[in-house]
Amino acid sequence: MNYWMSVFYSANGVVGNAMEVLNTLGHGLLDKPYENALVVEFQQQGIPFAQQPRFPVIYKSVNVGEYISDLIISIKSSWAQKRLKRSATMRKLKSLTT
Repeated sequence: MNYWMSVFYSANGVVGNAMEVLNTLGHGLLDKPYENALVVEFQQQGIPFAQQPRFPVIYKSVNVGEYISDLIISIKSSWAQKRLKRSATMRKLKSLTT
């Protein structure tokens, strides 16, 4: 399995969690109950996330406000991280021997 397949399967799991929330709560609610239910799903699945992180909005070097995202999730798998580290090590070794 390559890195992008790993990301695809991780993202697919997140979409599955979102569908579980939607199927359980149904349609017609405001955003907040869905967001909070996704937090519960992510906690139960062990998916790393941040709820409502704040990011500065910079325009021409001036802070003009902030952006608040609902959820930020990490979909990197440990397998993909190990694979990337291993390939970086191999590239470094090749560059040293060339």
